Amino acid sequence: MKVKILNEAGYAQAMLGLSLSYNQPIENMPAVACKLIPKGGSHIKFLESIAVWLDITAARYWWQQFDTYRVGVTKQSGSTMHTLMKRELDFDDFETMTAHVLTAINWHIRNSDPLLVKAILPEGFLQRRIVCTNYGTLRRVLIQRHHHKLHEWTTFRQAILAQVEHPEFFGRERMLREKLAALIHDMWSGWIDHVASKSTFNFDGSMTIPAGFVVRRERQMRGSYDDLSEEEKDSDRREADKVLALLKEHFAASGRMEEGK
Repeated sequence: MKVKILNEAGYAQAMLGLSLSYNQPIENMPAVACKLIPKGGSHIKFLESIAVWLDITAARYWWQQFDTYRVGVTKQSGSTMHTLMKRELDFDDFETMTAHVLTAINWHIRNSDPLLVKAILPEGFLQRRIVCTNYGTLRRVLIQRHHHKLHEWTTFRQAILAQVEHPEFFGRERMLREKLAALIHDMWSGWIDHVASKSTFNFDGSMTIPAGFVVRRERQMRGSYDDLSEEEKDSDRREADKVLALLKEHFAASGRMEEGK
């Protein structure tokens, strides 16, 4: 997947409109705008005045999800019907592809059967589109798709946050808070699952935790980190590594963390 911001326009005009609403000098508006971002809703309608043009190459299965955003979005793309038969396809034309499927597609291309080629074209076929949208819509997309399992949404989010001229309008701190909360939930869920795996489930729905397990955990709870064995410390370090990886991803997107630190 490739995401590139081609151009942005309307920031000055958005700040001018905001200054009319607050009857203040325009130079005060960037600070006012940042204070409005956490409020959301009608408070941040000025974001819709900042236009963004994107050049996106992505698999058709991702476009199917992106196409649910119709308000404030226009798209132009290459015609699959008109361009698909101009050459044989290769693995670079797909997000994922198997050799036997690619061979079958190219056989139909050589036999000039565009309708059949389009009918059997996998959802992993990469399509390039030029998208015109605005900050308001982009912000809504990033929030709604924040925890999506499809990895392309992570790629999209990172690309947008790394390239937009005014990332302060995307509530990056709020996104970091949500990511940390999700990670902590996963850690908690993993711990509960670990406890359950060591326990015995009773017929009345209760659970019996082995005495030895309780004694060990009580010792760990009441002691400090320095009192732990190296094996126990390694377990905590692995959890800390998850937090560090999340923070590195977050700050790398904003250009505030150098690679390797």
